[in-house]
Amino acid sequence: MKNRNVPYGYTYIEGELVLHSQESVIVSEIFQQYLAGKSLLKISEELNEKGIEYRKGITDWNKARLKRILEDERYLGKGGYPIIIQEETYQKAQELKNAKNTQKNIDKKAAIFQVNVPVRCPNCHNKMCRKFDHRFKNKVKWRCQSKTCETLIFKEDTELVQDITELLNEVMVNPEKLQVPIETEREPSRELRILDNEIARMFDRIDIDKEELQKKLLKYASLHYIELSATVCKTQRLKDRFKEASPTETFPAELFDKTVKKLNLYTDGSVGIVLMNDQEIKKEG
Repeated sequence: MKNRNVPYGYTYIEGELVLHSQESVIVSEIFQQYLAGKSLLKISEELNEKGIEYRKGITDWNKARLKRILEDERYLGKGGYPIIIQEETYQKAQELKNAKNTQKNIDKKAAIFQVNVPVRCPNCHNKMCRKFDHRFKNKVKWRCQSKTCETLIFKEDTELVQDITELLNEVMVNPEKLQVPIETEREPSRELRILDNEIARMFDRIDIDKEELQKKLLKYASLHYIELSATVCKTQRLKDRFKEASPTETFPAELFDKTVKKLNLYTDGSVGIVLMNDQEIKKEG
């Protein structure tokens, strides 16, 4: 039998089927990198960049070749082949591959994929990321992206979408719930925050430039009034939109896009919708 007819990672020496010293290491690395989260495309690109040969004189690695390696049971020692991959490692790779294939078949038009606003962490207010894994009972989890926080909240897609729909329905039924947020709730603009910090630093100085301070205070008051007026206008526009809408059992994607700025997810699984005027609507009690 010629060497080219044996799987990558093996060779014949004096008629005996043995591990190929370099290729068998590459096979192990492919499994390790895949389980570490690298995509088949990324792994193939790195192998090609390093000039790793798939066959003698050929470095054309691709996803299909890597997929065949990940699925080949001969690396477990079957069929008289020496073992390269342990059973546990092989099974984990199959589970990961199957999970990714399942996600490819997910309907991207489903309501959860129309929830296209930031979801904020209740502890540090950083963005949370949705993770789906069909292997677990609780298939969907939201993880804080801050490395110093990593808050984890389990919330099924159907529950999240239903909660959002119910909150929007509440406002449709009673648009007068919409009010201009009080000062502590309203999110100031970046320009206003910078100006506020500059004024605070000026007050900390021993030698205060009173003329410059007065200019900044006047500018702050002007910007503050403009932003407050803008918030009043936003609130009225929101009221008008909700008055025109009717309660629905299905996720109102268009209304959501035009009215919701972000979501706050809480550790008990409850959700709050933050509207374009920075007012949060959530379940009471």
